[in-house]
Amino acid sequence: MTLIKRDRIIERELAQVKEVLLLVDGFPGDVQRVLRCLHDHLFEESCNVNAILECSGAASPSIRARFNYYVGMKIHQYLTDQRMRAAIGLLQHEALEIYVIAFSVGYANYRTFDRAFQRCMECTPTAYREKMSRENVSLPNK
Repeated sequence: MTLIKRDRIIERELAQVKEVLLLVDGFPGDVQRVLRCLHDHLFEESCNVNAILECSGAASPSIRARFNYYVGMKIHQYLTDQRMRAAIGLLQHEALEIYVIAFSVGYANYRTFDRAFQRCMECTPTAYREKMSRENVSLPNK
């Protein structure tokens, strides 16, 4: 696979995740600002809760609790959840190396990504990819 093709696949998959992200007008302004910053910086390595709160200007001590109340999960959980959704989409492309996927969804190193993936999916990215590959092979052709 050429680097250009690889980059296009990654860009397309990450854009698809961002398209379906949760942005609801009914949320309070501070929660909306946090969500916007999360979505703008989701796949950047430097994206973490403190950076998001600084970026959004949501400095109130209660913003973490308010985010959890309105969104239904903690800021860090939301960040991890969205990154895992993107990783799952990228894992379907067997030509993409898992370390490339890790970096593409915002992890500084493969080990951190591997541990986060295992916590969320209860298996390694490699095992998940193998499982998906087996399931796709076993599906009848239409």
